[in-house]
Amino acid sequence: MDTTQGIDEVTRRAYRYMGAIESGGDYSALLVTVKAGGKAEVSYGIMQANMQVGNLKVLLHMYANAGGSVDFSPWKAIIDANNAEAVSKSKSFQEALKKAGRDKIMQKVQDEYFIENFVLPAKNYARTQYKSNAAVIVTADFFTQSSIANAKKIIEEKGHVGATEKDQLLHLIDEREKWLISIFEKNPNKERRELNIRQAAKGRMNLLRGIVKTNINLSTNFTVHGVTV
Repeated sequence: MDTTQGIDEVTRRAYRYMGAIESGGDYSALLVTVKAGGKAEVSYGIMQANMQVGNLKVLLHMYANAGGSVDFSPWKAIIDANNAEAVSKSKSFQEALKKAGRDKIMQKVQDEYFIENFVLPAKNYARTQYKSNAAVIVTADFFTQSSIANAKKIIEEKGHVGATEKDQLLHLIDEREKWLISIFEKNPNKERRELNIRQAAKGRMNLLRGIVKTNINLSTNFTVHGVTV
């Protein structure tokens, strides 16, 4: 279900791109990772709301207030405590999340939440730095993988090297790839190695490079992970 028709075209396409990258456009997508020692990470939805930082709690409260059909009250304590470890052990909660993702109310709530909190801020900020539409997608991608303050700092320090905007964006993407890989370097434990962050970072950045090189004004539609952007 696409409830974004009232959003301007560039924001809508940036949102569809981010949804494709994060979940393949799946509102019910759920990722539960349990690390050594039982520490868990949980992310959910079309743009993968993270439980540990409280995004999933906000999303579920919005869903309940909107009259969603799935009742999450049995897990209120888990939700309010951002208890990812408990979620990793509760198959019933996981199934409830997946079921809610098929509810049109949840889909609308996700659209509103992710656009308002990630994509629109990225678009508005990108317009202060660049002119191209591709810059909005590059910035939105950055905003979802870093704190917004850190993303802005790197863009302002590294994002204006080059004679043309295309050159500047490509340089920024190179710097982002280095930053993503640095996460691997600072966390050289077994779990990080298995995630193969280097390969994931390069693949994600190569998608952005392709857009900047061949479609900087987003003049044509393109497909990412089966989703038309």
